[in-house]
Amino acid sequence: MDEIYEKAEKDIKDLNQIYSDSESVDKDNFAEMRTNILLSSGDHYNRGGSQSWNRIRDAKNLSPTQKIRLTKNHIGRIAKIYVNNILSQGPSVTISPKNPKEVQHQKDAELNNSVLQWLRQENDIPRKMHLWAKDYVEVGEVFIKLYWDVDGGKQVGWEPVLDEMGQPILDPMTGEPQQSENPVMSGKLCFELIHGFDVLRHPGVKCMEDSPYLIVRKMESKKELLKKFSGNPDVESFIKNAKGDTFNVFQSSQIGYKKSEDMVLVKEHYYRPCALYPRGMYYICTEEGILAQGELPFGIFPIEHESFDEITTAPRGKSIIKQLRPYQIEINRASSKIAETQVTIGDDKIIYFAGAKPSSGANQPGVRFMNVNSPQAPVVVPGRSGEQYVDYVNMQISEMYQVADVQELDKDMNGQLDPYTLLFRSMRQKQKFAYYSEKFGNLLVRVHKKALELFRHYASPQFLIPVLGKSEQVHIQAFKQSTDVSWNIELEQMSDDIETKMGKQITLNHVLQYIGPQLDKGDIGKFLRLSPYLNTEKMFQDMTQDWDNLTNDIIQLDRGEYPAANTYDNHDYMIKGLASRMKQPDFKFLHPQIQAMYKQKMQEHEEIKKQQMLEIQRAESGFIPAQGYAVVCDLYVPDPEDPQKTKRVKVPSESLTWLLKQLEIQGNSQNTIEKIGNQQAISDIAAQFNNAQGQVTPQQMSIGVN
Repeated sequence: MDEIYEKAEKDIKDLNQIYSDSESVDKDNFAEMRTNILLSSGDHYNRGGSQSWNRIRDAKNLSPTQKIRLTKNHIGRIAKIYVNNILSQGPSVTISPKNPKEVQHQKDAELNNSVLQWLRQENDIPRKMHLWAKDYVEVGEVFIKLYWDVDGGKQVGWEPVLDEMGQPILDPMTGEPQQSENPVMSGKLCFELIHGFDVLRHPGVKCMEDSPYLIVRKMESKKELLKKFSGNPDVESFIKNAKGDTFNVFQSSQIGYKKSEDMVLVKEHYYRPCALYPRGMYYICTEEGILAQGELPFGIFPIEHESFDEITTAPRGKSIIKQLRPYQIEINRASSKIAETQVTIGDDKIIYFAGAKPSSGANQPGVRFMNVNSPQAPVVVPGRSGEQYVDYVNMQISEMYQVADVQELDKDMNGQLDPYTLLFRSMRQKQKFAYYSEKFGNLLVRVHKKALELFRHYASPQFLIPVLGKSEQVHIQAFKQSTDVSWNIELEQMSDDIETKMGKQITLNHVLQYIGPQLDKGDIGKFLRLSPYLNTEKMFQDMTQDWDNLTNDIIQLDRGEYPAANTYDNHDYMIKGLASRMKQPDFKFLHPQIQAMYKQKMQEHEEIKKQQMLEIQRAESGFIPAQGYAVVCDLYVPDPEDPQKTKRVKVPSESLTWLLKQLEIQGNSQNTIEKIGNQQAISDIAAQFNNAQGQVTPQQMSIGVN
């Protein structure tokens, strides 16, 4: 038997034997998983909608052989509570740089996060996550298969018409290749949910991750399969000659199994990368033959799995429903007994002596009289409502919710709206589900990481332009070549939860309250972009534009590309950012040519800044006005007529007004330069400015080096 599993080349006989062995070891688990779905949906009795049930409801009396079966579906409610709490704690994922101080890591994380969020929106992942969590809780296992559908997505063109040599035929009028009627699609990344009872594993493993292969079985239409594998007569015969045209397909809506016509059972064998298959292997077959086989695309195993509860030495997961079954059975039995008591002995009974003949008497408003020709009044025996079972049912319900560790009813907060109280209450309630939420969150991380890896291989650069945005076209190749060495994918805990958003906003409010006045416009824009309620890119684009430009320039410089300075850049901000980058510890390990490019970039911004300052001064300076009344100043100068004496200075009023304006302009320029914060850069600008001025003395033009 082991020889079959160790063979590298497997035929259909080997695959059928492996399928049979894998199916036999988990038959009991598969039956339990299917009944879990029925219990959660309220279908606790297979024949609940039969004619016998209708006769019981319509009959006045029950025969001794008839039974009443009621369902009080607490299992379904508990399962929903688990699903809601799991989703509320890990509804989304995000990507962060592995080293936050590395600009390249920051950009790689930003690019991958943009693609990841686009994939989530394009594939409606929030809705799919609800279905994944439902299987995770109810079935006890969740399996997700990721694959690239070449026929999915949007149409991007038409297939060209080819000649016998496989070359496109050109249109004699336009010279362009002739187009056929077959559309060319962009392709789409697909997330397929597979129920646990449709996934088979190796018989000898004790953990699903240790299984060298997983087998996915599904029912597919013969017509669709023939269309998919058309052109291969051997493959078509494997589909047409599949034994039996009907198969039992489990459908919870039909409370069991349903006969499906014109369907064929398809088995997909996926082997993990190993010594036998270095890049993995897949087989798609029916019981008659192999439809397709080959290495796994890019060596990526397409299936991710997570179990709700594990049992030691057992590879299959267990649902919370397994623990709740006994309580639900007792609740249903006792509730059915209450209904049976009400039907059989529920009405009041009147006992009177034999021979007595009761008859109706006079009628008064609200009162009815009865006459009995008997010496004793009749005895009234009250009916039973089954209240003797009510306490027992309530006890079973309470114990059931205690075992599930959930509350029967949420208690009101009595009008308390304090945000800190709300946050504490939310944290305390959700700690109960932290174990299951963490496991489900790890599944989301693995699924999204694999989705990014597949998308990076399949998506074309033209397809990535609308995904990343036109402003990021220069980074498309960097995204295609990036790996998880520079970024981490992690859970964005409760990003859609109102309590978490409130907590983030309270923290930001405290930060801005104390340090807000000390920040400039660009730094405040970063804070606003991080706000959970104001995370809108376009709203704060103007406030963060300088930071975005600086980041893109630094990334290009690190790659050896020189981004020319733009006249309209914020040169003060660029000089400060470049100086900060050149002082980082890893700068000295860059290539000398890249370091020289940084210095050249710095000098270019300093030169533009110097020219702008000169142009402003030339535009605003001119002849000194000499009009107005004479103003005596407390300044003494040598008397031209008698150099041994001094006299007070008299200056025209308009001259003083002009001087004050020039000093004000000079002071503003000085303050602006001081904000650069790098003394060497200030000195360079001062030197260049003084050299350009020529005759201007330091007393006439003070740059402000303190």
